[in-house]
Amino acid sequence: MRYSILKYYYTLFFTKQTQGEERKIGALFRPLFYDYYDEDTLPPYGHDAHETQVFLGEAIMIATVVNPNVSSIDVYFPNRRWYDLRSYEEIPMRGGIINVSGALTELIPYFLKGENVLLKQSVEGVMRTEDLSNTFTAIVGFGDFNGAGEFYQSYAEGKILAAASYDEQYVYDHCTKQNCILTIAVIYQKNFGKNILILKANEDFDNSSIDPIQINEVLLMGVSKQYVEEIKSVRLEGYNNFDINLEISANGNINLKFPALEFENQSTYKFMFS
Repeated sequence: MRYSILKYYYTLFFTKQTQGEERKIGALFRPLFYDYYDEDTLPPYGHDAHETQVFLGEAIMIATVVNPNVSSIDVYFPNRRWYDLRSYEEIPMRGGIINVSGALTELIPYFLKGENVLLKQSVEGVMRTEDLSNTFTAIVGFGDFNGAGEFYQSYAEGKILAAASYDEQYVYDHCTKQNCILTIAVIYQKNFGKNILILKANEDFDNSSIDPIQINEVLLMGVSKQYVEEIKSVRLEGYNNFDINLEISANGNINLKFPALEFENQSTYKFMFS
């Protein structure tokens, strides 16, 4: 797991507050009360959740397993949509505690907060950071759909350190002295009967030093069931004979696999479902 999200972890170190200011790093490992201190359903202090749950940045919540001989653990989920990053199932709880599998022999429980995109990588053959490619799978956890009449949409985004090399000197030149954060936005629209998926990339600040990244797979979680049931095929607007493998899982996730698309500042791709 560590290598598959390593570039997400590195990206957390390079988040700027405002262009032109000195770089400021917020808390990378954040306890529950850091962001959710005012939730009515937050367990009282002294509850295990405050000792065992931690956020890696704002997008990922980890529930650590600290007791021996257990097969499950109680996890508090703040009042948002959440997705299990082991099974890619939506958590059927908002603002409460639910029991999840957590045996010491399993992958540690970790979860994606709705409205976020996790750019994850294959770790096949990876033995060190230098072995990681610049190709990603976009794991998308949507929040609620908003709109009215014939138009509804949901939005999610994620950031990545868009550097061709993670060599120390290269990162210093491109990401510390300059800025190399690329934001990937994913928008799902139901627009006058059409199901549309938009992928967009934007640099966080002007005069950035962005190296293109590639995405060759998108997993969509949290699309309304009624929209998913309408989907039979997909095409990429503006591209002829572009091969896309479409799979819809039993739990309603939409998985798209395709030849790698390149993302740099202002890149936009529109997928049309029918």
